[in-house]
Amino acid sequence: MGTSKNVTPAEAGVQTSSRPRIVVRGRLQSGTRNEILDSGFRRNDEPGITFKDISIIIPVGPGENALEALLDDLRPIEKEAELIVVRGASRPKQLNDGVRRATRDFLWFLHADSRLAPKTLGALLKSLGNDPHALHYFNLRFLPGGPPLMFINEIGCWIRSRILGVPFGDQGFAVSKEIFETLGGFPENVPYGEDHLFVWCARQKNIRLRCTGVSLYTSARRYAETGWARLTWDYARRWTRQAWPEWKKLYEKTSNVRQVS
Repeated sequence: MGTSKNVTPAEAGVQTSSRPRIVVRGRLQSGTRNEILDSGFRRNDEPGITFKDISIIIPVGPGENALEALLDDLRPIEKEAELIVVRGASRPKQLNDGVRRATRDFLWFLHADSRLAPKTLGALLKSLGNDPHALHYFNLRFLPGGPPLMFINEIGCWIRSRILGVPFGDQGFAVSKEIFETLGGFPENVPYGEDHLFVWCARQKNIRLRCTGVSLYTSARRYAETGWARLTWDYARRWTRQAWPEWKKLYEKTSNVRQVS
């Protein structure tokens, strides 16, 4: 069982500043909380989803040291959103344990090495407000420092998620807690791809997938360490092998529905 804790950036050791900061591809952007939120979605007095309705769940694995930067990105909403950092155990167990601790109606899953773009926060509220019953995700971009061919992975991710309908967990899933529980959470009995299988389960249960239209950034460190070609091929091989039986289930279900109608 992993350990989870509700924290603030200050508690995690991040130094505070008078103006919240967001880093995108190494460029530091400053702004007040309202300026950052309004860059993607202007909030007003009308009823709607706010960050007071959202629990943010961040699993942290061994050797991950990028958490403080992410917490710094989240500082504009630290007094509203519920922030849950989970350490120890396997990734799917961390995620499910975080959900069990969550007290809000909506869940936003972020990897510890994720970074926010200026419009990320506002786009999330807008997307959830437009379709609270969907599974939401972001476009994926890679931070600098990785191999020069990472743009190919960005294009491949766009095709996989937007055309094939298979986003991955590093694209920042956001979903209502009610739908999460309907889907049974992340499978804990698989060696990899719990996020991938979670998406297939959503599709098989007719849960809509919705892209926020805004990017979420992630580290390319593993590609640099392992080698671009080797890791890209390994990811492609594993997800396609895992996707085939899930696609067959979806196809059979769709065919049965057509026959009944």
